[in-house]
Amino acid sequence: MTPPAGLAPPSSDTLVASLLQMQNRDGGWGYSQHASWTETTSLAILALHAWRTSEGQCRRAGNWLMNLVRADGGVAPNRAVQHSTWVTALALLVREVTGLGPSEGSLLNWLLSTRNVDSEWWYRFRNFVRGVSAPGTTHAWSWYPGTAAWVFPTAASLAALKYPTSRPAETQGRIRLGEEYLRIRVCRDGGWNHGSSRALGYDADSYPETTGAALVGLRGASAAWITRGVERAQAYWSSCPSSYALSWLELGLLAHGINPDPPSTPPDLRNPMEVALALIAMAARRGVPVLWARG
Repeated sequence: MTPPAGLAPPSSDTLVASLLQMQNRDGGWGYSQHASWTETTSLAILALHAWRTSEGQCRRAGNWLMNLVRADGGVAPNRAVQHSTWVTALALLVREVTGLGPSEGSLLNWLLSTRNVDSEWWYRFRNFVRGVSAPGTTHAWSWYPGTAAWVFPTAASLAALKYPTSRPAETQGRIRLGEEYLRIRVCRDGGWNHGSSRALGYDADSYPETTGAALVGLRGASAAWITRGVERAQAYWSSCPSSYALSWLELGLLAHGINPDPPSTPPDLRNPMEVALALIAMAARRGVPVLWARG
């Protein structure tokens, strides 16, 4: 879907039509045009809502999400998975923004109650006894329950918890802890990778997509280390060849009040995820964000 050099990138109408063609019969979207997954489906719903289109298809997708709720109130990433995971954050965003999908209360309770194993005292003590050096951590969010925290699930959870203008005190406390986790995980270049900023005695470099996502989660926060993250995202912006990463970079920069110049040659949009993210970024550029509340 890459336009020839010198021509305009695909319009929002073209991308919306493409995304609708990729919708599966069950109402969801997949990472490719196969099995539906919660992550892609949630982003597709948000993308279509941002452009105020295809309400019927969005309702079908919202009904698909309803079937992914598990007994603990969270949402599974796929019908074949029996446990709730981090994608609960995206389902909560869908509910907050569109009113579709599972009820807000159960999703919020799951996000607030889940704990990453590396924040527990016994885990840190075990590492100390074994002589394992690991950076400090706090309550954040992992890809899968009972495992260590990672940057992207934490960023998504922060975005979901911050979406309304007000939250209970417990929520504000978890937001502060999540932001602290991202502070601890800043890489030497100012951005973020998927996990630790240092491993096996070596400093780790950041990635553009996780740097952009982290900045979305950090919207509304202000500190020198966040400013460094914004600068790292700006540096990535001028040379990033990935559509997926570019969309997250653009969203991260827009979340902090920076509207970057469009890339001279937009990269190829190869799958539903990339099309949905491109639409979300295009809408945010025009002042219609769906990953954070206006104002």
